[in-house]
Amino acid sequence: MKLTLSHADVATLSDATRHELGNLLGLNIGLDIKSSDFPADNEEQNDEAEEITYQALKRFMSGVSAKTKKVLGLFAEYDGETTVNEIEKRMGEDFHWPGFMSGVTRRLRKMTSDTSAKFFHWDEGSDNWKSCKVSVSPMTCESLKKYYSSQKGG
Repeated sequence: MKLTLSHADVATLSDATRHELGNLLGLNIGLDIKSSDFPADNEEQNDEAEEITYQALKRFMSGVSAKTKKVLGLFAEYDGETTVNEIEKRMGEDFHWPGFMSGVTRRLRKMTSDTSAKFFHWDEGSDNWKSCKVSVSPMTCESLKKYYSSQKGG
């Protein structure tokens, strides 16, 4: 039997059903799938960062460089929120945020098959983008902390 569901079909399912279906089909890869992940065609895209579980983060980290891991570690160290200025200060003058963010975003989108997935959320309250607060979701922050804690222990 073959079953095809469009985004519109999936959007009509309850969150629990969507989650269970994703688990059965092996599609969730640890990401929290909610109704908001399936916007109607006329809705704006969600500007929030993805909620990444520890298992999904381990998979994500298995394909990134040591430098990327070091930068993501800063988000764990700073409780999920920092600025580009702070990251550049810690990483040195050879670090370039746009290239880093592009690579992380590409990896997340490939891993989730979601072309609008975002690892980071921007608080655009500053005139200088390097001074804006950049954050990860609370779940992603906890996953990062657990990941780095497990790296120290083993």
